[in-house]
Amino acid sequence: IRAREKVRAFHAHKMICLGELSSGVAHEINNPLTIALFNSQKIIDRWDDLQKQPSQIKSTVQKIESSCQRIVKIVQSLRVFTDNYEEGALSPISITQALHEIPQLYHEKLQIDQIELSVNAPSEELMIYANYSEISQVLVNLLENAHYALKEDLEGKNKKIHMQLEEIDGMVVLSIEDNSTHGIPSELAEKIFEPFFTTKSPLHGSGLGLSFSLGILSKNGGSLSLKSTSNPTAFEIKIPKYTPKKEN
Repeated sequence: IRAREKVRAFHAHKMICLGELSSGVAHEINNPLTIALFNSQKIIDRWDDLQKQPSQIKSTVQKIESSCQRIVKIVQSLRVFTDNYEEGALSPISITQALHEIPQLYHEKLQIDQIELSVNAPSEELMIYANYSEISQVLVNLLENAHYALKEDLEGKNKKIHMQLEEIDGMVVLSIEDNSTHGIPSELAEKIFEPFFTTKSPLHGSGLGLSFSLGILSKNGGSLSLKSTSNPTAFEIKIPKYTPKKEN
């Protein structure tokens, strides 16, 4: 019964996050789709003229292809919300790939709120042994929290989120920082990982994000900690690096 309740709670939290992202994702897909449709119509309307200008046809088709590739990346990023969640379904996954996929969902929202997102990851692909949907949800939770803090920060300027991925002593270490001026009050620092505790309004937070994230990482031999409460506000994930066993 407890396992079923955990699965239901996990899905409920994913739906909350998906609802928060939905408008941004619609914009993310609509922009490249509009470009693709415009250039497709351009070829149809000017077909006779364009046949005499093959280089222009190629350029227009390349714009269509680029726009479609953008949509493909966004749809792939959404699999964190569509993958079937099964307790204990673990496998080697690329956290490097997840780190590049998840921010695709936030590009439009961050742009609208004038927030700059930077991601720094090594060229080497870092692997961990975990559930892809769960780990992606952790990234969504932390990125959504950083976005919300900066969006609500009316005094902030040059708003930025920075994600840094590296390997340290056999551990994959990911830090997520934001430069919100208010940060997290010290008296709340010990409470933020408690289930159902949230500083957000009821419409914007379930109070489950950080507690879920901590539980997911802990069961995989990892950790989640608040490294800095302000200037910047920084969370740090640590999880063992996966290294395939060499065959004899």
